[in-house]
Amino acid sequence: CKVFVATPDRVCLERRLVRDINERGRTEEYTRAVYDKNVRPMFREHVAPTIVNADIVVSGTVDIQYSVGAIVKYLEQMAHVKLDSKQLSLFKNCEPEEVDSMQM
Repeated sequence: CKVFVATPDRVCLERRLVRDINERGRTEEYTRAVYDKNVRPMFREHVAPTIVNADIVVSGTVDIQYSVGAIVKYLEQMAHVKLDSKQLSLFKNCEPEEVDSMQM
């Protein structure tokens, strides 16, 4: 299942600012410059066009359980079965960062 996590640009920038300033010791000015020069253009050129290949598109701004639920529902529809509790337990410990990493 190919999942695309759609997140508004302003939210991506806000998250990056928090991460880079708090966890990487970078300045706001540096982070904004890198984002404007590299991150945004590369996303637009290489990542955004892949949305057409996604089996499902989920929001990167809603509660993670809602997105996981949408993915599970899609998988169940594709398999024409209901996932059992053991299969669903694979998603219970899923963190937002793990879902975000599915952006391809």
